[in-house]
Amino acid sequence: MLPVLARPECVLTILIGATELVPGGPLYAALLCVTLLYVLTSNFKSTTKACIRPLWPLLLLFPVGAIFAMQNNMYEQGKDVWYLSKIILYFYLAFVFGSRMRNINTFLSLYVLLGVALAMVFFAGLAEAMLSSGFQSTIDASYQFQDVKIPATLLSVPILFKYRNRLSITRHRGAASAIAFILIAHIVLTFSRTVIISTLIGFLALYGAFNNRKLVMRSLFGIGAFTTIAVIILVPMVNYSGSVGLIAKKFLHSLSEISFTNSPKDIINNWRGFEAFMAFQGFLNASLPQKILGRGFGAAVDLGIFVEVAKNMTFRYAPILHNGYFYILTKYGILGVGLYLTFCVSVIRRKLGNVRIVDKDLSNLMIGIGIVILFTTLVITGLFNKNCLDGTVMLMGGICGYSWAMEKRALAAPQ
Repeated sequence: MLPVLARPECVLTILIGATELVPGGPLYAALLCVTLLYVLTSNFKSTTKACIRPLWPLLLLFPVGAIFAMQNNMYEQGKDVWYLSKIILYFYLAFVFGSRMRNINTFLSLYVLLGVALAMVFFAGLAEAMLSSGFQSTIDASYQFQDVKIPATLLSVPILFKYRNRLSITRHRGAASAIAFILIAHIVLTFSRTVIISTLIGFLALYGAFNNRKLVMRSLFGIGAFTTIAVIILVPMVNYSGSVGLIAKKFLHSLSEISFTNSPKDIINNWRGFEAFMAFQGFLNASLPQKILGRGFGAAVDLGIFVEVAKNMTFRYAPILHNGYFYILTKYGILGVGLYLTFCVSVIRRKLGNVRIVDKDLSNLMIGIGIVILFTTLVITGLFNKNCLDGTVMLMGGICGYSWAMEKRALAAPQ
């Protein structure tokens, strides 16, 4: 028997936690060394092949990004290669450990427990920020405590509710209620629109809301009703002074914040929209080959003005954008956007290479992951974010590895 911590379910859970608690650079370097050692010494070539096939759209971004890269800053080139290779590496590692798992429910139990642990770390940091700096409210402290806003266990709440009858940690009603309270409090106290919407997407997906047209229409109606109620509540709060008014304005201006703008007076409030607008202008001014293939690794968007991000620190060229679709369009062109969407659609369709997600609940979870990727790409660069979606990439890879191994074992079993 393997020691408990050496079991694949535990190792994968630890890796997901590390994506939030360990700095990205050192973690990537360590995992890259481990992966290379595994590839060179293992006999699990079939696992490697099965893992690579789902990733072919993302792998093709490497040659596409290299074509015009030499005209760009070397440091920014390296960063873009890291953003892309990190997705491949983390998916691969999770796939390998997922293929060794025998019981997905054990892993999901650990995933939820990790969510509780990360929530406690968040609460401790939040409390320290409130005590040490004398903040007047939890909202102020949450805005100042910026270490991590997107939990590595982003979908832990939907998983907890959907799998509550199958997880060992939720068999006792009191324990299940306590875990749910902690995880929901974590989501609320981030005051992050991305986290809240991603959680709602996870709920809708796991409960089958995206499986047929009738359920989709009901879900859209529910979302519309929820949005209407939220607006009714938030509109009067806009006039409140301090953080409460700031929060209300933040949520109410969500759509306008990502809309195109080139007005200098709107730049601060609609920074995401300004970035995207300038990226689109750069795309229109590019040559035809660069429109198709992008301007390569290291390409930056000319903002047209110098922006002060801190005292004595200004920049004019943005190498990374909030809107991931324009980030991809800038670096990899129309072809790159097509390849990225091909990968996302394959996740939603649960058909990644020769991996088929047969289990109904895991299939619904993959739909949720795919839609979360599409949504977060619009607002926080999605898979290309520095670390916010690394845990979700590993969750996706683990599910794919487990599903592939289960199908392989079923085919090998005597009929």
